[in-house]
Amino acid sequence: MKIIDEACLQSFRDKRRCEFCGKGGPVETHHVFGRGFGGGNRLDIPINLISLDRKCHQAFHNGKIKRSALLDIVARREV
Repeated sequence: MKIIDEACLQSFRDKRRCEFCGKGGPVETHHVFGRGFGGGNRLDIPINLISLDRKCHQAFHNGKIKRSALLDIVARREV
């Protein structure tokens, strides 16, 4: 299943604050469940996206931030 939504992605880039550490500045849109996770899916929907600064984004990909921590943030945000 693919849902590609450039406007949704841009809305996360426009936040200008990392949702993990709270630091202001440029952010990158991160897919909580990656675009390739589970066989080529791409879900550009709010419950699968989070704005992370470069440091936190890299920390996630280096295994220093767990997916469950990001899911907790998204769950609180989407309530």
